[in-house]
Amino acid sequence: MKTIVFMLLILSVHNVSGEELTAELVYDCCVRKNLKFPEIVTAQSVLETGWYNSYVCKSKNNIFGIKGKDGYKKFKHWKEGVVYYRERIQNRYRSGEDYYGFLSRIGYATDTLYIQKVKLIVNKYSKHWVDG
Repeated sequence: MKTIVFMLLILSVHNVSGEELTAELVYDCCVRKNLKFPEIVTAQSVLETGWYNSYVCKSKNNIFGIKGKDGYKKFKHWKEGVVYYRERIQNRYRSGEDYYGFLSRIGYATDTLYIQKVKLIVNKYSKHWVDG
């Protein structure tokens, strides 16, 4: 029982890869990996994980809530999820398209308020991770 409690305490502080995850780290990775609209993508990760505190984020290194055939996809490192997002989500983006409209068009989320929530996060917090 003590081992289980200890493991849960570790998961509550860091993700599986052992590092503390922040929006700044995700934003920097999005920029380095050439994702389009890194501010919006980072805001999505914040929303999907509750500021990187969700079980899916911590146990599966999945910062976008990406699902596979058998539930949420598991990544060896959260950065793999960023690359997956670029290759599997952003590959459907049409040049010049409004990114929020794109997310709606592809049905990224089932929450009808998802886009509004992402916009709120971008407007309120993105200057902190962009300006560092």
